[in-house]
Amino acid sequence: MDETLLAWLVVFLVAALIVSVCWTRWSRHRPMISESSYNQHDAVCDLPQRDLIETAIQTELDLVESGYGVVIFIDMDGFKPINDEYGKAGGDQVLKTLAARLKHHTAGEAFVSRYCSDEFIVYLPANAVHGVILPSYLERLQQTLSQPLQLFDREVSLTASIGFYRLNATTTNPALAIQAADIAMGESKRNGGGLITEFTDELNQRYQRELSIKSELQTALTQAQLSIVYQPIVDCKTYEIIAAEALVRWHRDDGAVPPSEFVPIAEQSRQIVELNQYILRQAVREFASLPGDTRLSVNIPASQLHATDLVADVRSVLAETGLPCERLYLELTETELVVSSAHVTEQLNGLRELGVAIALDDFGTGYSNLQYLQSLPVDLIKLDRSFIEGIGADEQPSRLTNSILEMLDSLDKYLIVEGIENEQQADYLRQFNVNALQGFYFHKPMALEALRAV
Repeated sequence: MDETLLAWLVVFLVAALIVSVCWTRWSRHRPMISESSYNQHDAVCDLPQRDLIETAIQTELDLVESGYGVVIFIDMDGFKPINDEYGKAGGDQVLKTLAARLKHHTAGEAFVSRYCSDEFIVYLPANAVHGVILPSYLERLQQTLSQPLQLFDREVSLTASIGFYRLNATTTNPALAIQAADIAMGESKRNGGGLITEFTDELNQRYQRELSIKSELQTALTQAQLSIVYQPIVDCKTYEIIAAEALVRWHRDDGAVPPSEFVPIAEQSRQIVELNQYILRQAVREFASLPGDTRLSVNIPASQLHATDLVADVRSVLAETGLPCERLYLELTETELVVSSAHVTEQLNGLRELGVAIALDDFGTGYSNLQYLQSLPVDLIKLDRSFIEGIGADEQPSRLTNSILEMLDSLDKYLIVEGIENEQQADYLRQFNVNALQGFYFHKPMALEALRAV
């Protein structure tokens, strides 16, 4: 054979071998996904189902030398109101637009799937991670999803809450990797939405603590391990106790769990409804045994107005205990009263027909204007502590506080100010048309027997 021809043949064989090796290594770095997986698409968004991403993750976990990718979990803030207003057709149109944006943004470098509702998963494999600056990539992704979109005859806007998890040597399976990204996304939502959060060990420890609290709280509810304490409310002029606010306490064998920890956890699920039904029933039962005309105040969250027949619940417990309806009032926040549905309005009017008063809690932290305040079905107003907390021996009330109190003077509403911590605050409020005061300066929360003895 001619030596030149032999040399060219050797070169060809070597080149073929190199190409074969490179192709094999490249193929090993990419998830092996069957054609059938691609065909399992979400009908609305025309995106593969989550099995595609789980397969991609598992493939890389099996090939440690390929490096590690990143799981990105996305939830769209503000989708539910749009879906409620425009119905399924409008919601589906929004989802299709978001899916198209995701596919365009990640084309050729990532796997995209719809998780459920307005939640999406993006998997950026190792070879793609190496070619991007991840923080910048996530910011661009968030900006892409948050651009206004046209829905029928209106422009609507949503923001994206994003959580991400970097696969590593401790990652055991795709489901846990997706869960980790989901936990990080939940932290973005918890902090107001529209944020990007990375999963960390600290975040995981807090998540596990919350799971434990949630599980044990359910046991506490079913086994009546919670107790009620009462913080007195006093007359502004005489300082005599005229009412008391019911507050929940939880004592475990390893110590007390503060309400600031377990109540927000309960608010993330229907547990908050169960919790507040327990507080309402237990407090009314206990208070019915208290002689005199001291009134009982119970906080009611928006979820309880939406999820239960509160009028029926209140009517039932009043009938069972014999507590006069005029001795009970329910506290709701501004947002719960202003952003309300016909069902909520019907419930509030039903409660007032029973003779149960409605209090506007934390006034001044939300909408706070006379126009809506005059139209709301409320009998009492509770001014938020933030307006008076700076008043002391060396600090005078602000002009805003003076203006708010003067404005409230013009309304025919019973006015309570909470958060009283010193004598200067109490003296200052006596100048205005304030009916009652509440705070540690007068009384801390106490058990019913202690309240009975005061």
